Amino acid sequence: MSDDAKYRPLLGGTRIISSKSDIPGTLGCLAIDNENGNVVLLTCYSVLMIQGEQKGHQVAQPDFCCDSCCCRCGEVATLEKGAWAESNVDCAIATLSDDFMEHWTNEVLDIGFITLVPMGPTGQPVNPLKEGDVVFKRGIDTRLTEGRIHKVRQDITVITPDGSDVNTFTGQIVIKPIDPAKPFSTSGDIGAVIIDEFNQVIGLLCSDNTGGDTFAQDGPESYANPIQEVIAALNITIPSTGTLEAMPLRSGGNTKRAVKKDILDELEKTIERHEEGPMLIDAFKKHRHEVMQLINTEREVKVTWNRFHGPSFAAHLMEKIKEPAYKVPTEIEGVSYQRLLLKMSVMLEKKGSPEMRKDIELYSTKAFTMIAGLLHSFNE
Repeated sequence: MSDDAKYRPLLGGTRIISSKSDIPGTLGCLAIDNENGNVVLLTCYSVLMIQGEQKGHQVAQPDFCCDSCCCRCGEVATLEKGAWAESNVDCAIATLSDDFMEHWTNEVLDIGFITLVPMGPTGQPVNPLKEGDVVFKRGIDTRLTEGRIHKVRQDITVITPDGSDVNTFTGQIVIKPIDPAKPFSTSGDIGAVIIDEFNQVIGLLCSDNTGGDTFAQDGPESYANPIQEVIAALNITIPSTGTLEAMPLRSGGNTKRAVKKDILDELEKTIERHEEGPMLIDAFKKHRHEVMQLINTEREVKVTWNRFHGPSFAAHLMEKIKEPAYKVPTEIEGVSYQRLLLKMSVMLEKKGSPEMRKDIELYSTKAFTMIAGLLHSFNE
């Protein structure tokens, strides 16, 4: 049975529908429109624009509550724009209504907090996608499912939204279910984001061959646009929680994907070996929930964390703990970790509680010195 529940705050993996359509789809995740800074919901063109919808059409979660043409009950967003075959993607965004601009979370239902795959200094992903990788998605029809990457880049032929023609999408991600008897996705799941084992978004589910949307004939497959192509087509940013608690670790949901606590334990041991380490660990533990809350809900903090590549630096640090030979970059797109730390300390002092402001003043210099020493020793 399709999940038609109401979810507040808004989050990914839930039911959405256009005011002109009677066919629902899945809200992939929340994103930021780079043109104006508005929060938008991300899904597929074939979910929100299949009936010829234009900018300004209403979008509801889970549905519109009545049939009145002037009723706004159930509305959460208005259609902004989309991209289809001409951009080699099937994607769309809708701007959140004013009532919901502060009532959303950077999570996917049953999966937890999400982030983007961090990019390395050369512009390539830190963890490139490869065949055999395990991935997950949460959609309204088949709920939380697990699959494997069958092909990293493959051309697929899909029917146009109005059924009048066919188009070829090049370089799409092909996913097969772990259990061949159960599909990874069906039609109502279209619009869901594809998540890897580190809660990183790697694609946008756009089609499958379980209901006739494509012409593949070799068993149940699902198809996803590479997420970087979606981001480029829509000019959006997928916000990253990016704290050591939430990225790339789990925040609940699927018990098969338990938090890899050993990674954090190893990082904590590394820090504690530093002269100031135990004191800084205690300070971090005391304030981490407040920091997480500010990153998730306070716009200025969230923008600073993402603009100065906090999620990427955190991901590189996690990768170093897992792979000792890995080199942690000292800069990402011209931004140094020192600049990130300085900007975040200023913003957290501005927005944080009096107790946290006091501790930042007391410990920030020692923390900067310790982190500089750690990164230097990591790359020796």
